[in-house]
Amino acid sequence: MDTNTSAVVPDGFTDDQMVTLPINTNTSFAALFHPNWLGFPPPFSPEAKNFDYAAQSIVIIGAGSNCGKLAIQFARLAGIGVIIAVASLSGEKLLRELGATHVVDRNSKSVVAEVKTICGGVHGREEVTHVYDCVNGSFELATEMVSNTKKSVITVLRPAQSAVEELKKWGKSKISTVCTVSGAENNFDAETAKLFWDNLGKWVVEGKVSVPTFSIVEGLDGALVNEALDSYRKLNGAPQVVVHPNGDGNGK
Repeated sequence: MDTNTSAVVPDGFTDDQMVTLPINTNTSFAALFHPNWLGFPPPFSPEAKNFDYAAQSIVIIGAGSNCGKLAIQFARLAGIGVIIAVASLSGEKLLRELGATHVVDRNSKSVVAEVKTICGGVHGREEVTHVYDCVNGSFELATEMVSNTKKSVITVLRPAQSAVEELKKWGKSKISTVCTVSGAENNFDAETAKLFWDNLGKWVVEGKVSVPTFSIVEGLDGALVNEALDSYRKLNGAPQVVVHPNGDGNGK
């Protein structure tokens, strides 16, 4: 294992708790702070000292997902001024506790208009320029809401070709880009990676990054593992699942 991409489980936390974090934290942190994606300076970087995070806004679509919740927390941690969560209103209280400044109902027929109003009414912003879509396979919402005049970035977690076509349809392909966070391109340089992993445990201990809800499957039970994978695919908000391959069904 590369020591630059690993971290010690902090005191007071279990392996099961912390194992829920690495993939999703790395994905959402990269989505916000890697130069290939939304490109905000990492909060521990030299550039962060003079960067006006408070004047920035971000829209997180699918904010109720685990990646979405982490993105909210990382945006708050960095000090981004306007954090708009597009999600079910059933989770509004939690999303605001995590750091969302605004929560827009994903089922509203006026999502785009609401988001644009929010971005136009704070600190003189008039356009949506940073969107992170954590859940969708089609990207009409994200491509419709980004600016018609300002350079914008949409970062997604699924193949983005349909979003490219959507941008062309809206006449935005020359000023907006869409990119998929995936594979080795997530990786930061060794120094940045080390700082991220050194800080992740501290952020958890300090309550800046929360451990998600999860359930445990004891033993390599194919039916239960497939059930968990199916729940992820359905995007139904089911908790993460931690599998103990050698468990005996009694927690051992």
